[in-house]
Amino acid sequence: MTEAVAVEFQHVNKNYGSGSVLHDFNLTVPKGQIVTIIGPSGCGKTTLLKMINRLEEPSQGRVLVEGRDVGAADAVQLRRDIGYVIQQIGLFPHMTIEENIGIVPRLKGAKKEERKERVDLLLNLIGLPAEQYSKRYPHELSGGQQQRIGVARALASDPSIILMDEPFSALDPISRVQLQKELIQLNQRLHKTIIFVTHDIEEALKIADRIILLKEGEVIQNSTPAELLAHPANDFVIEFIGQERFRPSFPSEMAQHIMIDGLSISNISTIVEALDLLRLNQADALAVTGNWGELLGIVGIEEISEHLQHDSKMKVGDIVKNGTPALFENTPISDVFELMQSQRILPVVDDQNRLIGTVTRSGVIEAIGRHFHREETSA
Repeated sequence: MTEAVAVEFQHVNKNYGSGSVLHDFNLTVPKGQIVTIIGPSGCGKTTLLKMINRLEEPSQGRVLVEGRDVGAADAVQLRRDIGYVIQQIGLFPHMTIEENIGIVPRLKGAKKEERKERVDLLLNLIGLPAEQYSKRYPHELSGGQQQRIGVARALASDPSIILMDEPFSALDPISRVQLQKELIQLNQRLHKTIIFVTHDIEEALKIADRIILLKEGEVIQNSTPAELLAHPANDFVIEFIGQERFRPSFPSEMAQHIMIDGLSISNISTIVEALDLLRLNQADALAVTGNWGELLGIVGIEEISEHLQHDSKMKVGDIVKNGTPALFENTPISDVFELMQSQRILPVVDDQNRLIGTVTRSGVIEAIGRHFHREETSA
């Protein structure tokens, strides 16, 4: 199945007069994912971001947003249809939080009641209850809270695409880590296309579904974080990401140390029940078990969505995908890492093929991250 495309750069050149930043540049950004753009200073990261909402125009070539040439679009309307979050946040100090979040819907003609309903929803979504925060002013909030308001404002008109230019770089480390986690969780619910520019390699690896590494206006590697760490394209990738992240050593932990409960469902449950469980766990796949707890396979959000509109009473067992690789409790993390590159979750079974837990991508990455942190601390 062809991956849906949110943004596409076609043979784009950009020249500021002193030299070419981009030359015959081509790139597609998949829909509904967090895509991080990294690279050395001056490689074209922010230029790419600004071309999407026409803050910069290409010297040659085309930029397509959901199939439409942005060069032929009304620039003001285009910007109102795309969310934008920057490092400086840019909240209006004389406006309340409610007014700041609701400004784009107001400019697009939304009625007052509709705006308030949307603002209240978003404030609750980002963990700042509307009854406590809507009437406050930006100076009454912490830096982390202000940046949450910036994210809410970007979501206010329900855009399908959100651009983020180093949005968390000015925050303290604790707030930064918290907002990174919240962004991941938020997009598991909303499925927006988030294009995120950062200089922080750890941040890029942690939040991204996909990483794009640039050098001198060219794409050096475009892959998932796991693929990038397992198969760097060349020596520059290793040098830029950091040699220590490509060390062959892995944690001594095994699958049993990172497996979790809760990501499984019986084959006789309905696909509606499966969908509810996915939402509850903010996951995109479940292990499916039979009458005796034996592993039958995996069911994902794609399979459920495909059949939900036709028959909501359909059983999970009718659409389960067989042949999924399974782990044992003593499977080493190095083997889990290799298998996880092509799987959404990995079931853990006993010697009788009974399900005893599941391993997720985030669990593997966190285990490897803890391992490298311990090594660096002890070095």
